[in-house]
Amino acid sequence: YIPISCDEVAKKMNIDSEIIFYRLSFHLNNKYRYTQKDTSKLEFFMDTIGGKYHCINYAYLCSILADEKEKKRQKDFALWFSSSALIISSAPYLIKLIKLMF
Repeated sequence: YIPISCDEVAKKMNIDSEIIFYRLSFHLNNKYRYTQKDTSKLEFFMDTIGGKYHCINYAYLCSILADEKEKKRQKDFALWFSSSALIISSAPYLIKLIKLMF
């Protein structure tokens, strides 16, 4: 776990630091926290740990970001592929329309 400054993150994003804290603490931690088979819990965000405040599980964060990047890549590919298919499938109709116009 590494400590972060909610104030500095909030300044860079131009929002209130409480929004960052509550988003990390309640939304993202609840979304990504899980219990392992030995009943130990893996937390995404800890308010305090070892005398440090506002700590993120950095290795887990990197894993989450890699997964999200892969999901985005897959969505972008699907969008590109379907757009290409639409263009290719509409080409004969456009050619026919052009022939009718001239």
